[in-house]
Amino acid sequence: MRNRRALNRIAKSDFQAKYIKTVTAEYFQVPTYTDAQRGALSPEPGWHVFDTDANKPLWYDGTNWRDGVGTIVP
Repeated sequence: MRNRRALNRIAKSDFQAKYIKTVTAEYFQVPTYTDAQRGALSPEPGWHVFDTDANKPLWYDGTNWRDGVGTIVP
């Protein structure tokens, strides 16, 4: 349990979208995680991540992670 708390502190401090502006584009880069890394998070409603194992963006609705069409992703 102690290790999970430490992981959550690290994950929360690293969970920041980055605003990137280049000469030709402006965009947000959301955090990327594997399934295992995402499972170690203590997410808050509204968080968006890119899951590299599922190869798609996900968002947290307060109870479940969902993909772009609203399907629950374990």
